[in-house]
Amino acid sequence: QQLCCGFIYDENKEPITIGSCEKIKYLKEILEDHSEEKMIIFCKYTHEIDLLKASLKNYKILIYDGRSDDKDWLRFTKSNKYDILITQIKKGGTGLNLQCASTVIFFSLSYSYIDLSQAKDRVHRNGQKNKVSIYYLLGKDTIEENIFRVLKRKQSGAKEILDDYRKSSRTT
Repeated sequence: QQLCCGFIYDENKEPITIGSCEKIKYLKEILEDHSEEKMIIFCKYTHEIDLLKASLKNYKILIYDGRSDDKDWLRFTKSNKYDILITQIKKGGTGLNLQCASTVIFFSLSYSYIDLSQAKDRVHRNGQKNKVSIYYLLGKDTIEENIFRVLKRKQSGAKEILDDYRKSSRTT
């Protein structure tokens, strides 16, 4: 999964950048298509965030990850100074109201369906006035496609359980 995002950690947990990352090219196309909107880019690894920050210098970006103050995300919501919030799925994916954005991009995925669902829900909040677009940047024929398939199966299983619960609670 790290290789798909343009780097790999060595045995000492130090990141090694590997050439150029094709996903960044596609990310830039999405950013151009949605240039009038606030956007959130979710990443799994902090080194991805560093790579994106270096690659997207022409954009007004706020970074919100494990190295950030817990209230830094408020600058994204309350100011026009930033167009893009780049955050980790775990850090920015729960407890935040980010309905000021209408485009969500997953540069990489968590293995957890709950984390993914929570991250998407940051934008789908009360007060959201715009249609929300969600993108998943997945490397073709890579582990990322497998992770995405598993997450979709988990989503389907969760929906089935909730549907069964709703049906049974109506009959009792």
